[in-house]
Amino acid sequence: MKRIILVVMAFVMAVSASYAQNFADKKGYQGNVELELGYITGTNAFDSAILTTHGYSTGNGWFFGAGTGLRITPNHHAIVSIPFYADVRYSFCNGYVRPFVDMKLGTEMNVEEVTAGLYLSPSIGVMINRYSISLKYGYSNGYTSYMSSNKLVGYQYDTHAISVGLAVSF
Repeated sequence: MKRIILVVMAFVMAVSASYAQNFADKKGYQGNVELELGYITGTNAFDSAILTTHGYSTGNGWFFGAGTGLRITPNHHAIVSIPFYADVRYSFCNGYVRPFVDMKLGTEMNVEEVTAGLYLSPSIGVMINRYSISLKYGYSNGYTSYMSSNKLVGYQYDTHAISVGLAVSF
């Protein structure tokens, strides 16, 4: 009985390892969903975002895609914003554990004032099978306005954030 259990466990582990290896070499469509938690430097504001990116994996380390999401930034200029971006990622190896660099570039629309500005987010991280963790720098700028004492007040903003992202790919 012990031999049967050991053989079954060895088989399951071998299949799991081969599946993990195949995911790294996967060529074609790839998508991911990411939770991002960060701190906006120079303020007492934290932000969080959920992002989804979809695109094409070349199978040799490169990924090209586009995405969008929802960012919530309480106690800061843009309380709710939606980024739209192009994404390029390069994984340094094709194994079960893959370090990578990633760059997202696009625009971020402030939902409350319907204004938009630049969105830039380079990151470094590591993928383990289909899960990843990354350290990100986020930059966004733009122009926004709000009503204060029956007067429209506008200002230019530049935000810098340090974030951690947790993602799952499919």
